[in-house]
Amino acid sequence: MLTAALLLLFTGVGHAQRQAPKGIAGVTLGEHIEQAADKVRKETAGVPWGLGHLERAETLPLPGFRSGYVEYGTCAQPGRIVRIKLNYEDESLRLFNTLLDALKKRYGQRPEWRGDAFGTLKVWKWSIPDGKGNSVSLILQNYQGDDDSYSEGTSIRLGVRNWIDDEIACARKRVEREPARPAPTDGRARDLDWLLPTD
Repeated sequence: MLTAALLLLFTGVGHAQRQAPKGIAGVTLGEHIEQAADKVRKETAGVPWGLGHLERAETLPLPGFRSGYVEYGTCAQPGRIVRIKLNYEDESLRLFNTLLDALKKRYGQRPEWRGDAFGTLKVWKWSIPDGKGNSVSLILQNYQGDDDSYSEGTSIRLGVRNWIDDEIACARKRVEREPARPAPTDGRARDLDWLLPTD
């Protein structure tokens, strides 16, 4: 009985002290984007729609992955890598389940379910403290459907939320210092036909 209790205690301690992931496929969170220059297409770098606080660059072909991107700061810590997303070459549910089992063994058996009720979108999320006051978000996803706003197949995403929040706060302060842009005054925003698709 005592042996079983000690084994359970030490197993729990092992999981509690598990290190947060730092990166994947040679790209490391927190490094400057220049350190990943051999992994990204610099010519694709730009500001994603709705994310004025970050820049995004597509990844070059990486073994085992068909595509992906790296996002990095532009204000609080310019160039600091804050998020990585990679789409696996193998889009199968079999790989997704294999990766899920391996991630549960590595980072804990109780990730948060974020998928849909229909089974087309399967998403599991871990939030793992890095011991430095940050929480690394790890998301494993599989999508089998016809909505092109999701990546088809299996993907993995790593990010540090408070670094992203730092970039948002910095960008907001920057906007507050800029002179306000005048709002359009031609009245089209009140015209229902302007707000609807054209025939």
